[in-house]
Amino acid sequence: MNNLNYEKLGKVLSKIVKKFERNPIIFSIPYLHFVRGHPKYSFLYPEIFEKEEFKNSQDYNLMKKVIKNMGYFGEVKSFKYLRNKKALIVNNIINEKEFYSNNSFYTSELNKILKKKNISFVNVYRNFTNKTYKNTSNKFILSKLYHFSWEILTAYKLILEKMKFNIFKRNKRELTKLENYYLKKSFKLINLFGALSTLRTTKQVQDIIEHVKPDMIFLPIEGHVWEKNLIKNIKLKYKNIKLFGIQFSSIIEKDNPFKKSLGKLYEPDVLICNKYLNFLIVKKNKFFKYSKTIYNNLRIDKKKKFKKKKFSKINCLITPELNFLEVEMFIEFILTICKKNKDINFTLKLHPQTSQNDKDKIKKKINNQIKISSKSLKEEFIENNVLIYRGSSSCFEALNNGLWLLYYDTKKYDINPIKEIKLKNNYFSNDIEFLKIIDNLKNITKVKVNKYYYPQQNQRFLNGNYK
Repeated sequence: MNNLNYEKLGKVLSKIVKKFERNPIIFSIPYLHFVRGHPKYSFLYPEIFEKEEFKNSQDYNLMKKVIKNMGYFGEVKSFKYLRNKKALIVNNIINEKEFYSNNSFYTSELNKILKKKNISFVNVYRNFTNKTYKNTSNKFILSKLYHFSWEILTAYKLILEKMKFNIFKRNKRELTKLENYYLKKSFKLINLFGALSTLRTTKQVQDIIEHVKPDMIFLPIEGHVWEKNLIKNIKLKYKNIKLFGIQFSSIIEKDNPFKKSLGKLYEPDVLICNKYLNFLIVKKNKFFKYSKTIYNNLRIDKKKKFKKKKFSKINCLITPELNFLEVEMFIEFILTICKKNKDINFTLKLHPQTSQNDKDKIKKKINNQIKISSKSLKEEFIENNVLIYRGSSSCFEALNNGLWLLYYDTKKYDINPIKEIKLKNNYFSNDIEFLKIIDNLKNITKVKVNKYYYPQQNQRFLNGNYK
């Protein structure tokens, strides 16, 4: 195994991607793009994690994925509900509630904004749930598999590319020894399965574009390869369509897929940051060199005030990411605190995509001082006054609602989304530091951070005004 630091591994993989930019099979392999310095991905890139950090992922299993997907053949959706629309929104369903809501985790109140502007639109969803949904006039669900013949032909092309590399030694002359090593790793069947998903999404959305004929397309931007591949194909085939990317997620210190641009062909025409802090980070570091970067929270304007909290009784909300190992780490830490302080209440707000199997395991690990939330984040922000978190973007809204933010620093990878604000008394790494901050909360001067939430924002982006 080649042991590299995060920065060098990111550079090696980026060079491979650039060299095979015109090869749609190799370019579509997620392994070559998603290098994020985050413990959640230690099973993909053990080279950048220490031994005690590395964990295998049960979900990263080819046979399980193949067996699961076999059940989706014959589910290809018809286009009978699709009509010409001015806007196409590419979105994701992360749970059943998300599908039936007018708001979205990824695009906020974009639907309401378009409706208010009399702009017709249709939402196209990538389905991350195990449920099926009926298409409507403004909601279309992408099938988890495409046509049988396309799936077989594309799988054949992926295997053929792997054989070219392993048997016929093609491509090797173009690469350094290190690049050869990592390209070979990317050809694992599980990674080719991911490339199949990338190519499928691009093909499905292109079919929908032919039916809808939109003037503008919106899609979430996190740095995933499916986004880059889709943007590239739209720009090459549909030059009159305006592409809007929506940047909504946390930007962490080691975030190669988001920070490394592959060029103008892979960037949206307009990048909308719906969090002002992220807008400042993107503009300052020039992450998107070829996009018009603007700030808009994508919500119907409502006047808000910074909410003050009382800290006489400590109620802690914990918001882990979609990472069972992180949940276990939080629970272990909280149980330690519970032994030392019986007066603190803890509420665990699990990620909306957490499986029922994981929920059952978590329930067996907690005590009666910890409860699992069944309420919305908005309701929990009202009932709690402290947030314990790591990489969760919930910290932005929690800060706005007056909660005191406590980042659990493991001393390995700093994934604090609001690191650049430099809040005092924000970090803790053990129970002693945590309890010390809690004991002083009544006396700590509460910091108002309104400037990161209510600056002037671009409200005319739909009219082409990007200043």
